[in-house]
Amino acid sequence: MATTTLLTAENHELVDVSGNTLRHNLLRCNLLTRILPLAGEKRGTVIAGQEFDFQGNVHSPDISFFGVTKQALLDLDESVQRFVPDLAIEIASASDTYEGLLIKKDRYLQAGTIEVWLISPRTHEIKIYTHNRVLTLQRQGQIETDLLPGLSIDLAELFREL
Repeated sequence: MATTTLLTAENHELVDVSGNTLRHNLLRCNLLTRILPLAGEKRGTVIAGQEFDFQGNVHSPDISFFGVTKQALLDLDESVQRFVPDLAIEIASASDTYEGLLIKKDRYLQAGTIEVWLISPRTHEIKIYTHNRVLTLQRQGQIETDLLPGLSIDLAELFREL
């Protein structure tokens, strides 16, 4: 069982977690290939595994997106960015607990993230959280977000090979 150490922006301690499975990594890559073409320089930046400072707590969502207004805040020489993404996507891994993911989701939203996606690669379920709604999709439906107009990801297609 992995030992977890709290990682904060001040102390930069390491968090000991197990590596991601191939299923996890393939799902992340599938999502990235669908989101990247819609981000671009005019809409913002999409990135995998970047650390952000969520009110003193450092987390690295599997995928993050932030609009062009936040690009001026980027520090290319720092591992932890001192702002939060507009969209944070977390793919559940074997070392995650349901409660832990909910705590992380709440932390993201409280810090100013506009939308959080929690995805289960095993059940093919996605929950999309904003400050005023929760949408649950399982095995079918379209993932869409106002943050990236035109993005429409077919859930069945996303999970087809998994």
